[in-house]
This record gives sequence, structure tokens and C-alpha cells, in this order.
Amino acid sequence: MTRDISPWMTTLLKKLTDQFGQRIVFVGLQGSYARGEATEQSDIDVVFILNELTVDDLSTYKTIIQTMPSAEKACGFICGRSELLAWPKSDLLQLVYDTISYYGELHRFVSPFDRCDWIDAVKLGAGNLYHEICHRYVFGGDLSEQIEELKPAYKAVFFILRQCVYLETGLYISKRDALEEYLSDTDKQMLRIYEHWPTMKNERQSRATEYFAQLMNWSRSKLVQYE
Repeated sequence: MTRDISPWMTTLLKKLTDQFGQRIVFVGLQGSYARGEATEQSDIDVVFILNELTVDDLSTYKTIIQTMPSAEKACGFICGRSELLAWPKSDLLQLVYDTISYYGELHRFVSPFDRCDWIDAVKLGAGNLYHEICHRYVFGGDLSEQIEELKPAYKAVFFILRQCVYLETGLYISKRDALEEYLSDTDKQMLRIYEHWPTMKNERQSRATEYFAQLMNWSRSKLVQYE
């Protein structure tokens, strides 16, 4: 899959427009391709919003996606307009700030975010991460197996840190390398674990409990940071 995703998205938009016409509210791209950080393993995160979404629409959309090259990489956010309008705002921050528009404008359907929305987003992300770590440690079985399942947890650190940096600076930093300038040494270390994950297997296997403790303590600190 080429890292220039624009032709792929243009082709998809044409197929969606042919099928759904004026029912389309928004089509966009988010994730690593939108940030210019995609690798061969990256998903293609498409945002697709209709005026009203039914199960039949999901079936049609699925069929269209399956006609696309590298269809197995496609994923993303799908909903109807009324659902978007009712969605918790703290959960929409990443969608709005991270998405490149190919059709329509998201901000028309989402009222401006305030500081409380950003704090709620940090708490939601940190709380979910804290719960995952505790649950895996107690109920997940062998730690040497569970530690290998923590890569997405370290990926979540990046998204939480972007929200924290915005709260501290008013800047929304989309890329990992640019974010480091605004981080503490501890936060930088957390961010780099995800980046160097493939080369650290022996270390994390021998120190599994320490890695769990690190994530638990870090997520706790972010959960209470803005009390």
C-alpha cells in the first residue's frame, strides 16, 4: 500500500457518492495516514457519516470497501448525523482534530470544545487505560503473554499526551516527533516504548511486572492530574 493515500480516498469517495449521493454528510481520513506517519502495517481509518444510518447502509458500505485495494486495511468511524450530534463531546476531540476532510465539514455538527471537554477526554482515556492494566494483570493469565498484548495500551499513551499538551499550551500537536518537545522525561519515556516496541521483547518479557506497574502508575497520574 502506497503511503500516498489521496488516490485511494478519491476513488472511495467517488464510489460512495455514486451510491449514497446527497445522503453523505462527511467523508474523511484520520489516523496514521492523516498524520503522515503510516507504515506498511498501518490501517486506513476512514470517517463516514450519513444523514441517517441503517444496517442496510452498513452492508452497502461494507461491499464498497471490499472493492477497494488493500480493503483488509480499512477501518474507521461510521455513524448517522443524529448520532454524531448526540455523541459525548470528549470522545469527539480526536475525531474532529485528527480528521482530514474529503467531503463536508465536521465542525458544522460539533459545537466548540471548552477546557472541561479536554479534561474529560484525558480522564476518559486514562481511566480506560488504568482499567485495562488492572484487569489484564489480575484476570488475563500468564504475564509473559499479557505483556505482548500491551502495545495498543502504549499507543493510547500518545493520544492522552496530545490532550494533556493542549491543556497546558493550547497547541494541538498531531505528530509524535513534534510532541516530544512539550513532554516531561517520564512522558517521553512512555511515548518511546511504543516506538521501539519491536526491539524490546526480551526486556519486557524479563520485566513484565515493571511494565504493568509503569502503565498503571502513569495512567493513575493522568487520571488525577486535572482534579
